[in-house]
Amino acid sequence: LVTLSLRCSLGELYRYLSQAVGKGIAPQLKGLFILIVSRIKPANLRNSLLKIAETFPLLETLDIIPDQDLGIMERGIEAPVREPLTHRSLVPLAKLHSLRFFRLQCDEVVSLTNNELCELLSQCQSLQRLILNHEPIFLSSTELTINVLPMLAESCPRLLELSLFVSTDVEESGSSTLRTFDSLQCVNFGVSPVHDKHLIAKLLARVLPNDCEVISSPLYHPEVEVLFGSGPEEQY
Repeated sequence: LVTLSLRCSLGELYRYLSQAVGKGIAPQLKGLFILIVSRIKPANLRNSLLKIAETFPLLETLDIIPDQDLGIMERGIEAPVREPLTHRSLVPLAKLHSLRFFRLQCDEVVSLTNNELCELLSQCQSLQRLILNHEPIFLSSTELTINVLPMLAESCPRLLELSLFVSTDVEESGSSTLRTFDSLQCVNFGVSPVHDKHLIAKLLARVLPNDCEVISSPLYHPEVEVLFGSGPEEQY
């Protein structure tokens, strides 16, 4: 068995893997695809990632996405208390030394700093494609900023694909030289808000390869908000 697809909650996954550890279940597993049927909680994610790393040490692909239909039902019944996913929730990824592809999709913004992301990815020596919840459902502020790009180009030059939800409300970098990604093919900012298009374009031109594809589908535009916040006589 080299690939496995599951439809379960993270709690169920943890209980199953806790019983499976040491029993040699699918020791050669390379791809694990998990369709989550309940809301992702930080503690459950961390515990499940620890068990995944312990049970499937040769894993190369890990894909964790929610069941969209059940997610809509859950959100419609009751608005639960939101717990942001943090750096601590993702630290176990560093134990998956063969991991090449990781995707995590969930409702809440993943809250971690630029330095925390760089530290984590620098330990994931094989990782080439990271899709880290670039289209969260419930938008909130994040400490992760677009200025993480030159930092990642320095610490993780092997990346081929990168998808992140970031803050673009930053000041222009004062550094005269910035490291450029060697092989990045696509960067996707998902629904990240766009604040200063010119500043963003200047940064991207300095750190991305010429043939790198840039994708952005922001739900929030500051210039549009200004129009809605002013009277009709001020809009023209």
